[in-house]
Amino acid sequence: MRMTLKHLFVLCIISTSIGIYILSHIRLYKLCRLPENMKIKQRVYGPLKITNEDTWKVKTAAQKLLHMILESDSTFSLLGFDGPLERMDLLCWMYLSQTATKRGLKANSSDCLQPPPGKEWKTVPKNVFYIIYGAYNFTFLNYMSAFSIRRVIPDANIYVIGDQSPIGFWWRKLLEDVHGVKIVYRTRPQRIFNQTIKIKPHATDVIRLQILILSGGIYLDPDILFLRPIDHFRQPVLTMGLIDPATGIGNGLIFAKRHSKFLEYWYESYRNFNSSIWGVHSMAIPLKLSKIYSHLIKVDKGHIYHPNWFELDKLFLKVVPWDKNVAVHMWTHHQYRLPQSLKDTDTLNTTAGQMLRYVYYNDTRLRR
Repeated sequence: MRMTLKHLFVLCIISTSIGIYILSHIRLYKLCRLPENMKIKQRVYGPLKITNEDTWKVKTAAQKLLHMILESDSTFSLLGFDGPLERMDLLCWMYLSQTATKRGLKANSSDCLQPPPGKEWKTVPKNVFYIIYGAYNFTFLNYMSAFSIRRVIPDANIYVIGDQSPIGFWWRKLLEDVHGVKIVYRTRPQRIFNQTIKIKPHATDVIRLQILILSGGIYLDPDILFLRPIDHFRQPVLTMGLIDPATGIGNGLIFAKRHSKFLEYWYESYRNFNSSIWGVHSMAIPLKLSKIYSHLIKVDKGHIYHPNWFELDKLFLKVVPWDKNVAVHMWTHHQYRLPQSLKDTDTLNTTAGQMLRYVYYNDTRLRR
């Protein structure tokens, strides 16, 4: 069949119509995705007028990391922060904005900026934090943990993150003896990358990574004590301690500079999170990642998790050498009686007793 001018004209019209139809649907798809992008953006900057040009374009590493966290956790928010994300001090901003809101004031983002790139970026920030949820009765060992922070890092910013303030005698004594402890309120996340988080420990696992990824710092469990200066742990991009090859790397003490690639990969692994399996994402996965990305993490052996969780008699029944310990995990969930006061500690002739006396008195000797 011979193609006439009329046929060519009709074919051209049909082709053009198909092209317009495809392009319009591509544009419609982008616009349909726009509200979700704006939901994320609103949790950072507040309500915005939605226009075609107002899509949030991820340009920097900090924006990419923030976008990942906002996508994964609907409870996370930086509402009101308008400073440069690369220098954001997240814990400072959470505390300052919450304090200002209570007083009917507006917080200033410029008050919560870490130093610009330079000498200070070469070390882990001195922001030290715990995460505690529920009506928690602060214990003597928790008090000693926070006391040890101020002893080893006198100018540390100490934060306790949770849904309410801890309670009890030792919490009140901590606020009297260790000045500058700040409470930061944070809704407990229930899901991560649309996977259900069933228990509090798994929620705290997620929150510590979010904070460390965005602005760095030092996370520790409230039953970990610092025994000696930790300056050399603040030099690498990321430092964690090996518990043992079978258990994994401990996430009870983490030293991290901001925007750690290792922590980013670790956080991304939560896309396959299974809350019914204990310890996989908190210990086993970081161990596997450390073997693949060994250049992104320093794995400490023997200076933190010693004595180990299966060597509790060395802590609570015996006296063993601990001169190499920079920190110690007291492993408080076990059958041994824990010291409840300084009076208990004074006469406790064990490794734990020596460590606690050293932290409080700078002297390991018994005080009969």
